[in-house]
Amino acid sequence: IDRLRSLLQNVLAWTTTLFDGSLSSGTPGENARPEDSNNAAPRRLITAEFATAVFALRFSIAAAAKQIWRLPSSAGMDPGFHGRELFCARLLDNGWCPYDVRYLGTTVSMDACYYVSSYYPARARRDHRACDGSHCQRDVYNDSDGYRFRHTDDVEDCDCALQGPDIEELLKGFQAKDGFPLIVVKKSGEGAWEVVVVPFDPAEPVDYVAFSHVWADGLGNPTNNTLPTCQYPQLQHMANAAFALDRDGNPSKPTPSWIDTLCIPVEKAFVEYRKLAIQRMRTTYQRAKKVLVLDQEVLSGSKDARPRERVVRIVLSTWMRRLWTFQEG
Repeated sequence: IDRLRSLLQNVLAWTTTLFDGSLSSGTPGENARPEDSNNAAPRRLITAEFATAVFALRFSIAAAAKQIWRLPSSAGMDPGFHGRELFCARLLDNGWCPYDVRYLGTTVSMDACYYVSSYYPARARRDHRACDGSHCQRDVYNDSDGYRFRHTDDVEDCDCALQGPDIEELLKGFQAKDGFPLIVVKKSGEGAWEVVVVPFDPAEPVDYVAFSHVWADGLGNPTNNTLPTCQYPQLQHMANAAFALDRDGNPSKPTPSWIDTLCIPVEKAFVEYRKLAIQRMRTTYQRAKKVLVLDQEVLSGSKDARPRERVVRIVLSTWMRRLWTFQEG
């Protein structure tokens, strides 16, 4: 154990020195002249890829040794966090948000950083040039900039109209004690999609799905109870799929759902109904048969992704960083 500990310490020292470019000759750090470091930038003697591989190997050996011999942390065999800065640099080069990189670099172990840096995340498709280590600008909903609606990925450059439930029917959903409106999306006789209000009465409850989401992902609306028309078939499909299917693989009937964008009145004329809807939100999520979380980071992952990748996407999702989602989830 002592020989292995010494070997791992030497590997760390040599690799760090070679990567930092402070080695002239001899042992690590020996013959390094201060005036050289002041007059010229350090010359790295090994690549970042090589240093990363060595750090990863050292971490794996140390972790295995601790497990095999059941060594305590005081045994000096701690794998450590060496090499995290290399993985964080790789994440930034791949377009990751600096906020995510800072979170990973300060909270997870080096092997987790290594794993995460090996795949390209959905969040990297966003523009994070205005972000920093304290927050992600793309995760912040700013009303002054105008709300950016998200259309489905099925239609390229979709600019479909906004559509929503009839507001008078929506208000009727609050008439029953502790009641609230639900919606069902159906096709009209002309083949167009329509949003039908289904009042929920606790005295005569029905099964429904409650959606939980973050407005920064584009499924909100600060001025009206409407969403892009292209979103409705997808929302209804997810609500239907949350329940058991019939012999033909289809739901016996459309499943009602609740989503704040459509079911909480936003117009100033209906402020009292809005207060009522917010007061009943806890009950709304409690009574839901299923709660479905809609987060772009999670939804962008492949259904065939390994469990570890799914966990990473959930941990880094915008939904996980909101306080109110604790109640909704």
